[in-house]
Amino acid sequence: VRPSALREVAVEVPRVLWTDIGGQEDVKQRLREAVSWPLLHPEAFVRMNIRPPKGVLLYGPPGTSKTMMAKALATESGLNFIPVKV
Repeated sequence: VRPSALREVAVEVPRVLWTDIGGQEDVKQRLREAVSWPLLHPEAFVRMNIRPPKGVLLYGPPGTSKTMMAKALATESGLNFIPVKV
């Protein structure tokens, strides 16, 4: 195991809501569909024989609400948030 793999991981419990983020309603809806819906309605995905996404990649220039959206998604879905700096 490389030493970099042994770093501590900080798990955050964010307190950001969708209403804290102005605009970008299409992005918010797509994130809900990709992450929240499979968690809230797994039976619907099974019934329709659809596999939910395994992950979501947010990319773009600095200052475009990527981190805020990820935190809001975690808060609203009841999930933990693990920030990764690269």
